[in-house]
Amino acid sequence: MSIEIEKKRQSREIYNGKIIHVQVDEVTIAGKNTEREIVNHPGAAAIIAVTDEKEILFVKQYRYAIGQVLLEIPAGKRDAGEEPEICALRELEEETGYIGTLKKIGVIYTTPGFCDETIYLYMAEQLIKTKQHLDENEYLDVISIPIKKVFQMISEGKIQDAKTLSAFSIARDYLYEK
Repeated sequence: MSIEIEKKRQSREIYNGKIIHVQVDEVTIAGKNTEREIVNHPGAAAIIAVTDEKEILFVKQYRYAIGQVLLEIPAGKRDAGEEPEICALRELEEETGYIGTLKKIGVIYTTPGFCDETIYLYMAEQLIKTKQHLDENEYLDVISIPIKKVFQMISEGKIQDAKTLSAFSIARDYLYEK
């Protein structure tokens, strides 16, 4: 067996929402026709914000789709045409009330089997307190957790958000030096 590249024959939109769009593509693979359902998402940026006290800023918020409160790093979707770094700076300030110096640490594809969402991951340091600017209907608490305790919480399964786990996996060695 080898990898086959699927060729799109045609596409039809079946849903056009505020955040996502859903399409069904007819594709040909290995001489056979089939369909692929695709969720289009504008992408996002997520930030590990490290304070001078060697703590990480988290947001704690209720996630309706899973019916649970999660601990996550600050993050948010990109506006149309917005560069990922600008999105990261905007979301960091909107959600936590801080700005900082950013360093890109990686890129993840959240669920590439059916969705094109790309999340750009950053680390922010040299944080400066400004003012939180939550979106309408956005409710969250900002908490800070010591770096070592974060890794303990991850190993205990107390942090379950995929983008957060991915970011800490990438930044692990750097954060352990702190």
